[in-house]
Amino acid sequence: NDQNETQIDQIVYARIVNLSQSSILPMNTGNMIPSQIQTNTTHQQDEILRRRREGRRRRRQRRAQRRREQRAIEQAQRQPRQQQQDQLREQQRRIYPRG
Repeated sequence: NDQNETQIDQIVYARIVNLSQSSILPMNTGNMIPSQIQTNTTHQQDEILRRRREGRRRRRQRRAQRRREQRAIEQAQRQPRQQQQDQLREQQRRIYPRG
């Protein structure tokens, strides 16, 4: 009985070694499940990521430019009001001098 188990162990070991040294099935799209099939190569994925990053960078730049333009408009609208307030204060100082 011991001899049979030893023979079985040797056969199993030989089979394991044999399988580990040879590729069971060459991997190709014909014998892969859909989730295993790589649709894009690494180069294509890098290109996709580069375009995505570039798009994000452009969007950030456009958004920053719009904010700068909006601030400039608001500043231009504030200046006449500020000048009017300054003139009014100056008139009030002349009319009601401190002292």
